Amino acid sequence: MRTLIILLIPVAYIIFLVMILRKPKKGKPGKKTDAEWMHESLSHINIEVPIEKCQKILNISKFGPPILIFLIGLLFLKWWQTIILMVVSYFIGKKAPKSYVKRRLKKRIEKLEDQLLDTLTMLSGALKAGLSLPQAFETVLEDMASPMKEELEQILNLNRLGQPMEEALERLAQRVPTENVEILVTSVVTLSETGGNLAEAFDSIVNTINERERVREKIKSMTALGEYQGLIAALSPIVFIGLLYFMNPEIAMSLLNTIPGWIILGIAITLDILGYFLMKKIATIKV
Repeated sequence: MRTLIILLIPVAYIIFLVMILRKPKKGKPGKKTDAEWMHESLSHINIEVPIEKCQKILNISKFGPPILIFLIGLLFLKWWQTIILMVVSYFIGKKAPKSYVKRRLKKRIEKLEDQLLDTLTMLSGALKAGLSLPQAFETVLEDMASPMKEELEQILNLNRLGQPMEEALERLAQRVPTENVEILVTSVVTLSETGGNLAEAFDSIVNTINERERVREKIKSMTALGEYQGLIAALSPIVFIGLLYFMNPEIAMSLLNTIPGWIILGIAITLDILGYFLMKKIATIKV
């Protein structure tokens, strides 16, 4: 057994290196690969990572945990436990980098949304003072914090390079795909084509956003109980297994040391996760 383990360790290491050093695949026309999506998404939050490095990160995340579990399983686990954990770790590792990037993007967008009201209010004041739209953006830029400051800088840089302000704002809508930003961009583009008072339009958008936020906070307070109920329901099976272990360790360990026990745990965990997300979806109301 020891000889087998000694032989399999370098084999697993070589497989791991081959998986990591694979060149990134080119996506089909109109469809991005995971590495291309990760590279573009990170660039939106001003983190420049080459596509090749993104592909290596994805490969390590996908193949590193299964190989590690395989080596640990040779020493401590049964063969079927090793296989199950390898499959589970592969799918978790495959989703983990994208989930992390999406969470970073979500936090950045939420912060931008929080700064949008102040930005629009200051833009309206600058326009009322007689400044043009690019000048108003430059004035607001001086008082803004990150990440809004970075977005305004990108808009102004594109405008200085000769791109119309409307197109620069449309790129902002692509980087920050929210309804409030879409309303802002649509208003600027429409008024630029038809003519109109941008300051009044910004004031109207501010009032609209304030009203939506008031309604959103009210709904959030009303649905908070449902979210907590979903969390409690999701954690209750874990508490139950813990109590079962202290009351009757033999039955609890039979769930971990037998194939039927792992099947039961797998079904229970799957249903538990589905139930949590279902309750969360029911309790979430979009405004």
